[in-house]
Amino acid sequence: MGNENRIYLSVVLYVLCFLASVRPSPTGSKHAFRCGYEGCPEVKENMLNVHLVAHTHDDVGWLKTVDQYYYGSRSNIQKAGVQYILDSVVQELLKDPTRRFIFVESAFMQKWYSEQSSEMRKIVRALVDEGRLEFIGGAWSMNDEAAVHYQSVIDQFTWGLRFLNDTFGECGRPRAGWQIDPFGHAREQGSLFVQMGYDGLFQGRLDFQDKNNRIAQQAMEMMWKTSDSLEGSELFTSGLYYIYAPPPGFCFDVLCNDDPIIDGPYSSDNNVKEKIDLFLDTVHNMSKTFLTNNIILTMGEDFHYQDANMWFKNLDKLIKYTNARQSEGSLVNVFYSTPTCYLKAVHDAPQVEWPTKSDDFFPYASDPTAFWTGYYTSRPTQKRYEREGNHFLQVCKQLSAIAPTKEDFYEPHLTVLRDVMGVMQHHDAITGTEKQHVADDYARMLYEGFETCSANTRSVLNQLAGERDSIALDWTYCKQANVSACEVTENSDNVVVLLYNPLGHSSDDFVRLPVKEGSYVVRNDRGQTVPSTLIPIPSSVIDLPFRESGATHELVFHGQQIAPVGYRSYYVSKEESETSSAHAELRQEENVSIGNEYLTVHFDENGLMSSITVNGETHPLKQNFLYYEGALGNNEEFRNRSSGAYIFRPNGTEKIVTDVVATQVVKSDLVQEVHQIFNEWISQVIRVYAGQEHVELEWLVGPIPIEDGIGKEIISRFESDIKSQGAFWTDSNGQTGRTDSWQLLSRHNQDHH
Repeated sequence: MGNENRIYLSVVLYVLCFLASVRPSPTGSKHAFRCGYEGCPEVKENMLNVHLVAHTHDDVGWLKTVDQYYYGSRSNIQKAGVQYILDSVVQELLKDPTRRFIFVESAFMQKWYSEQSSEMRKIVRALVDEGRLEFIGGAWSMNDEAAVHYQSVIDQFTWGLRFLNDTFGECGRPRAGWQIDPFGHAREQGSLFVQMGYDGLFQGRLDFQDKNNRIAQQAMEMMWKTSDSLEGSELFTSGLYYIYAPPPGFCFDVLCNDDPIIDGPYSSDNNVKEKIDLFLDTVHNMSKTFLTNNIILTMGEDFHYQDANMWFKNLDKLIKYTNARQSEGSLVNVFYSTPTCYLKAVHDAPQVEWPTKSDDFFPYASDPTAFWTGYYTSRPTQKRYEREGNHFLQVCKQLSAIAPTKEDFYEPHLTVLRDVMGVMQHHDAITGTEKQHVADDYARMLYEGFETCSANTRSVLNQLAGERDSIALDWTYCKQANVSACEVTENSDNVVVLLYNPLGHSSDDFVRLPVKEGSYVVRNDRGQTVPSTLIPIPSSVIDLPFRESGATHELVFHGQQIAPVGYRSYYVSKEESETSSAHAELRQEENVSIGNEYLTVHFDENGLMSSITVNGETHPLKQNFLYYEGALGNNEEFRNRSSGAYIFRPNGTEKIVTDVVATQVVKSDLVQEVHQIFNEWISQVIRVYAGQEHVELEWLVGPIPIEDGIGKEIISRFESDIKSQGAFWTDSNGQTGRTDSWQLLSRHNQDHH
């Protein structure tokens, strides 16, 4: 009996396994499709292989807010609804197993996927497993590459890729970078792709002169050396021929005006021959630019595929009738593909000696009068708020991780700030190129992220500080420190100031707390008095019309030797005592200079910085504010291009704001400052802290007057005797310093650069 039972069990198990193996796919496909390189369509060696990439480019905010784009509201602004794109694409993919589609922005995918039924989720996972729905890029958003900090780029890729991995597993892993709309490309971005394990990168926007040269020299694809210090830093990089649009005549979306492919045999409008002739001419012309027998065509645009049937129905016909020409001797093979499969085809092609590149793709110009450098400084307050969000996210992550007791709300609160910081890296967010109501929504989202994560920090800090029910502290943060305002420090006689250091090394920094005039004592965590001083807040800050604060001074003290990933507490009391903070008064001086034991900054008789003395040597160092009047036009042709949020285009040469600056000087043992007023809307503080080997400049610009109808581009200009030989240092998105140089290709452009 025992043997018989074993035989019976083995037969049952075999039958069960067999039944499981033939269970139908949720997509209805009977073909054995696979994700990744193994599932790519076969290319034909002796033909021109045309990879059609069906895609949609979905901005995480621009003309509309994130939610308006997702839900499709405010169609009077733009007809765009991402939820309808994904609904429609999935249904169309199910109709034909050869169809493929790529999606990029994980912020939208996560939002849509969370709303789907369990059955729909199975279908989507199956489409991903079969390689028919593929994720490219995969970050929370398609980030800018000029104004971002590398830490935030890594965070938003981590957040997007974590969602894809947790939801779809290995088949959700993107193999290719897809930076098709950022306005120029940073070498550091390429380096991050290499370090994250991407196999290639596709770029959309290339400088028009650079692109023309690359087309002529067959250099649209290259090996990009993305780092001087990292081994194996080369990244295959492909410049897309039509940025990310379809070729002219082949835009088949509901938002397009191109004719569909009309193949009715008796229709007087039948245009199959004309369409296929045009298509063959197009791809043969493109093929002259590329070094293998593979070319990639982007079949999609901004928020395309809301009615995906229009696109796929016409692409099916394009593939059918183009390949039918092979019987007539055509050597063009066209099929649905993805960037991943294009990478595989290029890799498998006969060996090619690729052109190389080792610097940035900056600045980007789209025509002779449009250098896209305006966004480097557009909405500077928003750029600062984003940086503060990054700093607070690192603190919130660390504190939530090291908390002795993990609260249930930690992860949901972290998610809120991670989400918005991922959105803020988008190439129409951190750049400041979005519309005003979208900027307002970004600010709202950031504020809510700060508020939710501050609940985490309050909880953890009370745990770390030895919380007792009777003495739990209500930790908060100064929301308006950028205008020297802080409700807590202004209105409390006793405040605990906790300085947290998220860095991997100890930190020394000077602390500035907005306070009302009075006498204050600062003590450290051992009860020792810490030297402090009261510095008057500049009048230009106090007079800001939107500033609601009673603070007239800033209490300054030195926070010293704060341990790595550690904190130190200071106790501030408002009291009269012999050890109270010194009061530093503003005064007028002749022959103004400020400094410390390391350096001295000198000012001329007109109140402008004129020179600096370092290590006993004095060098000229001048600084002043100037402005360009922005060009004004209707943008209908190159010569009528306006200066704006994207491009910097001055109308003539720069103008000096003023030759004479009103100055006041404040000196104390801890800090020395010169307060400068240039006019009604530009002021600046130049300061040197005790024991520091740098000079700090803090400027306040705005509101810029535009009543005259003329836009004004404000610049801060430094003049020195540094012999740079045309090279300058950039911070490489905050990662490393290096030198760059620009070589322009025509005198005409140089005038506008």
